[in-house]
Amino acid sequence: MSSEQEWPPLRYSHANPAVCLPPADKDPRPTRLPSVSPDERQRRILEMFKMYDWFPLVFFPFKIIVLGTGMFFAIKWHHDRAKEEQAKKDKEASRR
Repeated sequence: MSSEQEWPPLRYSHANPAVCLPPADKDPRPTRLPSVSPDERQRRILEMFKMYDWFPLVFFPFKIIVLGTGMFFAIKWHHDRAKEEQAKKDKEASRR
């Protein structure tokens, strides 16, 4: 590796172009998106909002199931530990 080249190589960032330099073979300017008709733009926006309709319906039940299962096993684990400790105490008390 040559001493001129830095490691790791710097990457271009639109957020801070002064610090992160673009590679020499790439054009630093962002590419333009093809123009879209207003009807197509409206259709894309409406399609994007469809995701917002189903996301809570899927995410929240999943979250409740995962957290509920975790709470069940946490309570069960503590309950089983208490039973084991009580059994040890009973066993020691019966030996005396």
